[in-house]
Amino acid sequence: MTEHYISIEHCISFYNLTSEFFNELELAGLIQVSVFDGKRMLPHEQIVNVEQYARWFDELDINIPGIEVIHHLLERIDYLHEENQKLYNENKFFKARLTDGIDEIEG
Repeated sequence: MTEHYISIEHCISFYNLTSEFFNELELAGLIQVSVFDGKRMLPHEQIVNVEQYARWFDELDINIPGIEVIHHLLERIDYLHEENQKLYNENKFFKARLTDGIDEIEG
């Protein structure tokens, strides 16, 4: 089971971060930490997010509440993009049916 996880300690040393950074991300709900054999572990799929959060924190000097806001805004943008695509496809479908119906009436 732990082969899909990486230890927080490894992330701290590899990315030159602090345990406080991970604690704050966890408290903000931005990462989900699991404990295996007394070690705090992070799912591999969350590493990309941690790298992004670390860049925002270090390079852009954005604090954890700011990272949380940006994260939620990006999630919202993704959701709205999906909704927009769904509505576009539905519109295209109904437009095609309407055009087919007009062709049948005229034909």
